[in-house]
Amino acid sequence: MTDKSIDISGLSPERKRALLSQLLMEEAEHSASVYPLSYGQRSLWFLHKLAPDSAAYTITYAGRISGELDVPALERAAQALVDRHPMLRTTYAERDGQAVQLVHPQWPARIARHRLGPGESELGEWIRRETDRPFDLYTGPVLRLALLERTPDEHVLVLAVHHIAVDFWSIDVILDELRLLYAAEHGATPPRLPAERYVDYLDQQITTLESAEGERLWEYWRDQLTGELPVLALPTDRPRPAVQTYDGAVHRFTIDRRTTAGSNRSAGPRVRRPT
Repeated sequence: MTDKSIDISGLSPERKRALLSQLLMEEAEHSASVYPLSYGQRSLWFLHKLAPDSAAYTITYAGRISGELDVPALERAAQALVDRHPMLRTTYAERDGQAVQLVHPQWPARIARHRLGPGESELGEWIRRETDRPFDLYTGPVLRLALLERTPDEHVLVLAVHHIAVDFWSIDVILDELRLLYAAEHGATPPRLPAERYVDYLDQQITTLESAEGERLWEYWRDQLTGELPVLALPTDRPRPAVQTYDGAVHRFTIDRRTTAGSNRSAGPRVRRPT
């Protein structure tokens, strides 16, 4: 935070709040550890800069909780989750023209609480609104939690997180750890700390790409992508809009067991890769 004195006597209440928010953000950035972005994060940051109000890369999960719920214990479990994973207390900025991630030593985890009626339509509409709400990657947070109370014994926990911080594999980890951390608040054994951080993977990626192996990979893809690229002219059933909306639909269908078994054999071994 700057040591320069600021005369706020003539500022409106709105301007005072904006100034306070700016000063707090500057102090938070000063205490954060600065790292470059991974190549996957660079692409998502680029897309975010193109359309900062888009929610296309928001990952949302909603789960029902039946029975008695200890809300203070859930809030402590959520804070422990954020404390365990630096990616959940990271914001993003640009320094000297380069995108960077700022890992903050602390970040408050808050669970917004709302009371809804028992109707399914109101619940569905609330989740749709939360899914469509964009993230501000500069100010954070990249994780939002909301607890919807339908009755005293029925709640819905809604988790929304930006794709720059997690992938779909990570959602499983987050939900499992939140469950274990909540159980630990009632005497169970807490989960072990993660073996690695994302910045550890980032160091490995940078080291690999700056080595001879990285140069070999660059040369391979330069050879593969050299020359004129083919024009992709797929037929469409309607004109493409001038502004991309990311609107889509869900089509559900069933694949029989024999076809599923055949596709699994042809797919070969599955390898889980960090993103």
